[in-house]
Amino acid sequence: MHNSDACRYLLAENAFSKIIIYEQRNAVGGVWNYTPLPSNKHETVNGECRQPPSQTAMDIVTTNLPKFNTPMYQGLETNLPDTLMQYSDTPFPEGTRLFPTRETVMKYLEAYAGDIMSMIRFNHQVIDVRPTSSDEWHGWAITTKPTAEDETKVEKFDAVVVANGHSDWPLLPEIDALDAWSRKYPESVHHSVSYKNPHAFKNKVSPHPAPRPHHQSNLTPFRLHPPH
Repeated sequence: MHNSDACRYLLAENAFSKIIIYEQRNAVGGVWNYTPLPSNKHETVNGECRQPPSQTAMDIVTTNLPKFNTPMYQGLETNLPDTLMQYSDTPFPEGTRLFPTRETVMKYLEAYAGDIMSMIRFNHQVIDVRPTSSDEWHGWAITTKPTAEDETKVEKFDAVVVANGHSDWPLLPEIDALDAWSRKYPESVHHSVSYKNPHAFKNKVSPHPAPRPHHQSNLTPFRLHPPH
């Protein structure tokens, strides 16, 4: 659930006298809010760094990620038609391509949230959410802080809607010796969460195993080979 549509639904229901949205970034859009890599790292994926013996594969694939990363990348298009992507009460602008670009979706979400901007506290992180004691009128205590500061603030609310994302941090498979391999060949290990453009892969070949017939369910063992 996106925080904008959750807010508009609650407003339509007239369920609460006051609604506050906490957004840790400086704009709406959530996962569609594109975050570029640092300007001097556009040609690489994992960054230019020497790997100490204690670093893991996770450390290496995340070393160059922005503070608030999203898996958006340059040239991305949706994998759903615009008629399935849009809210029922707000169609995409006339002339939108069948599979909109990420820029189009971002502009759409900004327009959709236009009438609730005053309810959004941008650049605020939610640090803690917990129920209050049973003898209090308000049922939830929310601890927040500005993203650029350390001072926290606690506020009480009757209800909470959790509309956070889950695509900003990678998951890695458990592969034997992956950490050691990553330390030795850091530029050979990549994760889609840090992919922004194809520049790092120019003039490179990525080998893929030959496909097996669908009726053969056994899997070919995965092996690590040094990059050429």
